[in-house]
Amino acid sequence: MPLVMATEGERKKRLPVAGSTCSHVLDKATKSLGLPDLPYKLYVDSKGDLEGSLIDDDELLNELAAFYSNSGKHLSVILLQSNEEWRSSENNGATSSDIVLNRTISESSDSSGYGTCASPSSLLEVNMDIPATPPRTPSRTYPAIASAPFEDIFGPVLEHMKKDPPPKNLPLVKRSAIREAQKLVASHIVKKVKDFRRGVCEQYATTVFNSSNGKFHCIFSRYVNGIFCSDGLQDFINHIYNAVNYSKGTENTVKRGHRRSRRSDEEIDNPDCPDTPQKQARRITEDSYGCENFNPPLPANETCESQELKRLALLQSDDLNSGYVVCLFQKTYPTQRSEIINCSSLKKLIDVFERWPCLKSSELLIHHASLLFKKDVQLLWSEQLDKMSLDIVKYFTTYCERESMRQDSRPKNLVTKLLNILSSKDQAIENTRSQLPNTISVFPLLIAYMREETNFFYQLVQTDTPDAVEKAAEPANGNPILVVQGHSLFDLNAKFFVVLLNNQIIKASSCLEGILLLFLSFFIFGFKYTEGIQNSLEFIQRFLFLINPPTGDKRMKKRSTGVVPGRVFKLSEDIRAFTSPWTIPNPNPDE
Repeated sequence: MPLVMATEGERKKRLPVAGSTCSHVLDKATKSLGLPDLPYKLYVDSKGDLEGSLIDDDELLNELAAFYSNSGKHLSVILLQSNEEWRSSENNGATSSDIVLNRTISESSDSSGYGTCASPSSLLEVNMDIPATPPRTPSRTYPAIASAPFEDIFGPVLEHMKKDPPPKNLPLVKRSAIREAQKLVASHIVKKVKDFRRGVCEQYATTVFNSSNGKFHCIFSRYVNGIFCSDGLQDFINHIYNAVNYSKGTENTVKRGHRRSRRSDEEIDNPDCPDTPQKQARRITEDSYGCENFNPPLPANETCESQELKRLALLQSDDLNSGYVVCLFQKTYPTQRSEIINCSSLKKLIDVFERWPCLKSSELLIHHASLLFKKDVQLLWSEQLDKMSLDIVKYFTTYCERESMRQDSRPKNLVTKLLNILSSKDQAIENTRSQLPNTISVFPLLIAYMREETNFFYQLVQTDTPDAVEKAAEPANGNPILVVQGHSLFDLNAKFFVVLLNNQIIKASSCLEGILLLFLSFFIFGFKYTEGIQNSLEFIQRFLFLINPPTGDKRMKKRSTGVVPGRVFKLSEDIRAFTSPWTIPNPNPDE
């Protein structure tokens, strides 16, 4: 197996790599050099007549390796992206600014000033500022980083390495520990140091690397076929620097409770729109309420530049349901979350839809939510509705019968509303010969029982004009709302749309999918629950989606921490008691 010396475009680092094929060499060199997960080409970088030749054949690679080996040298190769042209080291100079990049990314793609992805030109300028080793010491004094956490991180790894034989998952354990250390150092720099230059990252990384008299060096060291290749320090520095520059934009922003609010005189694309009963759309105060994967860090093999390239590939894709698109969408999830979180106003959230139009795809938006909650939300939604919808409808039917038999003078307005909904549901079942209206009726029944307004949950519109959907969404004042183009929720020929910010429209394939998208939008885009239906939404959250955080909420009006609203708690307990096989019926319903 030939041994070659591999380097990257800037020729800052050169490492030995063993591989019998071009793809083998590319894979190993990409990982060893810590390069982004992008397509690369191999070029000869050894001096001589063959310098700059493209290596695209396995046999050619082996012949070149043998040729240089007979000359007493190793073949040197350079990895360049498919849109980079090879330049000799003499022309390359001290920086990589002479490498010609035939990129299609516009430098103005992030000119709006928000988001975490920079243009490739600015990334190159940042990377060219790498200081020479040894690292220069900044003139100011920085807060020290505690060494105890790194003992806890690397200590178990050293114990694994002492075992004979070592465990099979030792490489994975090493990588996990190094990533944990990278997160810790990056968080310290972002939150306490607040100086994001590479020299600062290098200083802290070197301090951690050499801590405890260098006993952790063996964890960072890299070997190929038992041959020492690198001490791992430069990779550690690069990953910390990338993490710091990825996260620094999220630390100096206003708290989330104030970022979705807007002034009373601020309008969204429609300054002539009159005030509506619903208050302004707002964001939640606690960032990660109910979300297990709210703001994930950028993976170690990704950079802002590679994420931007994937975003542009998404923009150029026509089939949003293809496996390729889903893969790109999933890989760019950290950047999607970062850009959504960093929105300083409602108009910035509109910019997110312009940069990520794939978020208007119902399938991809549901996939985004599955990553956010770390669960298959489509499967959970279907299972919970199948399990609970019939019991909920039966409960409301029994509730109406019981309340109708009461002999007191209490008003029966609620019972009348519930009976009307149940009657419409029965008529729809008879007309459609389907049990689907049974499931759909859960939501208008729920809203009526909570004494809330259906106009903030869904709007019916009969016309099919281009602006009919946007006009119907006006009562929500920018909050998510379901718009139904049809006669009712039970109309099989109806069209369903979820509208955000008055003009961002997501088409749903069915009524139940529309309700699912409506609910998920509050979490994905950080809206507080619409005040007119907040009890109904919280019941859906806790009873159907099983999201029950111990603290916090998404309500417009604050309650005591950890307190479930009375109506939500009572209804959920009543339904549980109603469906329990151990429930004893009350013989005196008037009591």
